[in-house]
Amino acid sequence: LILMGEKLVQAERLMKEAQSCLQRTLFRWKPDWDGAIACFEQAATLFKSANQPERSKEAHIACADAKVKVDNMFAAGKNLESAAYIASQMKQLDEAMILYERAAHLFRTGGHPDKSGDIRMRAARLIEPTNPHKACELMLGACDIYEEEEREQFAADTFKYAQLILLKAARFSDAVGIMRRLLRVYSKLGHPQSMHKMYLSIIIVQLHMGDPEGAEQSYRHFQETDAEWSRTDEFQATTQLMDAFDKQNEELLREVTSKQVFGFLDNQIATIAKRHLSITDSGPPGVTVIPSMEYHEEEEEEEEGEQEEGGAGG
Repeated sequence: LILMGEKLVQAERLMKEAQSCLQRTLFRWKPDWDGAIACFEQAATLFKSANQPERSKEAHIACADAKVKVDNMFAAGKNLESAAYIASQMKQLDEAMILYERAAHLFRTGGHPDKSGDIRMRAARLIEPTNPHKACELMLGACDIYEEEEREQFAADTFKYAQLILLKAARFSDAVGIMRRLLRVYSKLGHPQSMHKMYLSIIIVQLHMGDPEGAEQSYRHFQETDAEWSRTDEFQATTQLMDAFDKQNEELLREVTSKQVFGFLDNQIATIAKRHLSITDSGPPGVTVIPSMEYHEEEEEEEEGEQEEGGAGG
């Protein structure tokens, strides 16, 4: 306790020294940013050791502001990242989001777009349980960064997570948009098998959201632009799926979606196909027939089991 008390006293003294460094004096006409940065940095560490997370957070934020003044954007971003983590641990989620977004901006400004995208993804995971729509916006922002910077090698997982939370939030049109962008990523990376699965996935979501005309257009477009697709299991499944909707045959639909190929799709897509997709979904284009979806852990575990069995069989 004495040691912690000493650390706290030392940390508070360093905060005062840092503030003194920022003051102009008769012999110092501009702030001593480097001196202030050193004091704030040490204070943040000492406050943490003294179990004073709020003060440690404040020191990190002050340190970040000082580093911005000396144009060290990456280092400033790291301090804000630390402050955001502390805020999240104290359940100050709104402040954590603000700090993470500021950190992401600084990382990108400092020439580290990959780190900026990663921070947005981390923030989205944190906020998703309480604010899924905010999580969606963060993920869409991360996807924009990777696309604009042409960092496809980092983009696939981010796009897939964006797809997941958009589907969970019943933002089906946005999900289809992200899935189409993911197609371009797979194309640039040379992943034809992933593209073929995505063709089927997009059409499943379009049918589920009540847009059979859009699904038909996608089906024809994918056929015309990818000759390889017509020789895949995914193409056969898509053709049979479209046929079931054309015939308005629910029994045929259930027979088609029970095929193994659907078990190899992403879990939430497989869940839509097997448990939620219905002929009654074929309403006017753009109308969401099922307003929200809940993905239960047991469903996802079951889907994962099917994928493992299918992979072992292959």
